[in-house]
Amino acid sequence: MLRKASLLFLLCSFYGGLDAQHSWYVGVRGGYNISGATVNQVILQTRIPTGQILGATGGLVVKHFPKPHFGIQGEVNITQKGYSMSFQDPIDQVITIFNYLEVPFMLNVYLGKRKWQFMANMGPFVGWMLSHKLTSPIDPATTQTVEYTYLYDPDRDKKFNYGLKLTAGLFREFSFGAFQIEGNFTLDIGNFLNPVTLDSGIPDNSRNTIYGISVTYLFPLGKRFTADD
Repeated sequence: MLRKASLLFLLCSFYGGLDAQHSWYVGVRGGYNISGATVNQVILQTRIPTGQILGATGGLVVKHFPKPHFGIQGEVNITQKGYSMSFQDPIDQVITIFNYLEVPFMLNVYLGKRKWQFMANMGPFVGWMLSHKLTSPIDPATTQTVEYTYLYDPDRDKKFNYGLKLTAGLFREFSFGAFQIEGNFTLDIGNFLNPVTLDSGIPDNSRNTIYGISVTYLFPLGKRFTADD
């Protein structure tokens, strides 16, 4: 599935070739985010308290504008996200960190004709978990409340994920390229825990939400997108 999504991204990003009448950009992005998770058992109507953690993100960006102020944006990112979970003592906190390879494909809109322009992106993404890390000052297996908490198990739980990404920010063109500063919100639709069976007690709803900020440097190819278009 990930291979098909990556192939779709490449085909859509480079369709038509580098047409001089259109605006193309390639670049790199980096930033930080705050992520958390909703973990609950919908059928049993129980919710497991979780907290937020800090993470980083970075990757490659391709943008194409077949028309002024409207286009598409594809990315290939490495993203850190996860959540924290406390036991009886808030100090006894377990932090779960996921490292994902994510491929968003979004519609892109620009507004304004001044040097600084407002921009917004929206679209789906697919992701594949590359690794995960669990940090804890205690051994969760010996905790009295462990029956009410379910930590990620790579042998049981899911690596593939998908969801929606929305961003908004500012775009500025310079003689040496362009910069894009944006805030973003990412909602995972797929669960990272696998309940296996309805009576397993494992949460059947486990989804990350991410709020972040990033800076992107873009190098123009072909006709450059300007505020006068």
